[in-house]
Amino acid sequence: MNIIDLYEDLRKYIVNETQYDDLFYNAPEGEAQIDIVKEMLEEIINKI
Repeated sequence: MNIIDLYEDLRKYIVNETQYDDLFYNAPEGEAQIDIVKEMLEEIINKI
């Protein structure tokens, strides 16, 4: 699974699913995108 597929799968579990779109798609590939995915995961974890 690549980072883009993971991001798109995680969007389903975020209340405002488009809030990260601009950040993610405009970020340079690599660490910046990974940081956004980590932030999304933390948001999901906090809801559990």
